[in-house]
Amino acid sequence: SHQNPAAIRCQPYKIFSPCCLSPMLMLNSCSFAIFCSSISLPLIAAASCDRSELLQHALGAAAQRRPATNRTAAGLRDVAEHLRRAKRQCLRSSVECLPALKQVRFRAWFFLQDLVRPRKKSWPLLDLHPQVFHSRCTGLSKNRLLFLDLSTFASARARASFEAMSDFQLVKAFEDDVHWCENLHLHEPETRAFTFVQDPLDRFMAAYADMDADRVQDVDHRGHGYEFLHLEESLERAKAFLETFVKFGDQFSSHMKPQSEHLAPVSGDCTLKLDFIGKSERFEEDWMAFSQAQGCASESSEPRDSQLVSAALGAKRSSSTAALRAALDAENSAYLRAFCWIHLADYVIFDYDLPKGCDEEEMLKIMALAKQKDDI
Repeated sequence: SHQNPAAIRCQPYKIFSPCCLSPMLMLNSCSFAIFCSSISLPLIAAASCDRSELLQHALGAAAQRRPATNRTAAGLRDVAEHLRRAKRQCLRSSVECLPALKQVRFRAWFFLQDLVRPRKKSWPLLDLHPQVFHSRCTGLSKNRLLFLDLSTFASARARASFEAMSDFQLVKAFEDDVHWCENLHLHEPETRAFTFVQDPLDRFMAAYADMDADRVQDVDHRGHGYEFLHLEESLERAKAFLETFVKFGDQFSSHMKPQSEHLAPVSGDCTLKLDFIGKSERFEEDWMAFSQAQGCASESSEPRDSQLVSAALGAKRSSSTAALRAALDAENSAYLRAFCWIHLADYVIFDYDLPKGCDEEEMLKIMALAKQKDDI
């Protein structure tokens, strides 16, 4: 180099590069690229490595260095406290819902990194707002009802029940309708909002099954991140999907987004505060409890034939679900446990039990602590 040495601060790096194939070498940052390329140019070509890759390998150890996962009693209590805070804020549809969930995600990510290879930083929470069904009670009450569609098992039945009422309308998701808030008429009196949640793992697997069943039609229209759809073998495709999921998150479908994130308001002036949250697994019971409390004379309705899944599509989904379950259970359930860390807030906020396989000692302790002092 002809530059002034005083202007250059060369720091020593202890480097092992698979491109150089050299033993642990003490090199400085100025001479590294020149030295490595000069002694092993043929090897670089053979390994398809370029100089940027060499530098990446050289600095990799330092870049990947992170604080150790805090598995102490105090660390677990900290995660549990943030989960309780997230539950309080999200069930109130507070503007603090997403910030609280971000704090949970940040802490859970350390445990996730000990299991699989996600991105170095947790992927961001997406501020998405799903479609809403709007209708009015029939009977003594004329309350306006809003159903927040979280893409659960109960969604088709809820829609059919709403269509049996009067004044049915569909307000598209915020991403498709910038007038989402105005179209909900949130400030009108006698408005009641509710939703149905589903077991997080069941909902996630159903969303994957839908995407996988449609892959033949969609594979050529997908961009970066969807390469796994090209794989023919279903188990390999499911494994590749999980590897991609932990790196890029729920970009594939908002149906894979944790349900708790949907409770966050658009803003302080656009808050869909839920009066009731039912569970898909007990749809009949919860639907009747809510409708009777609102004075509605409406029973639940079955979906129309057009909303039902065909036998052929049902078989495809079953095959996809089985493959994903096998991939989740592989390698000591590493990806299943990773999923549980990502969706831990859903399990706490909606009071679901962790699936068999998510039995890490720290996870179970956090869940037990999060359910204490439950004064939501």
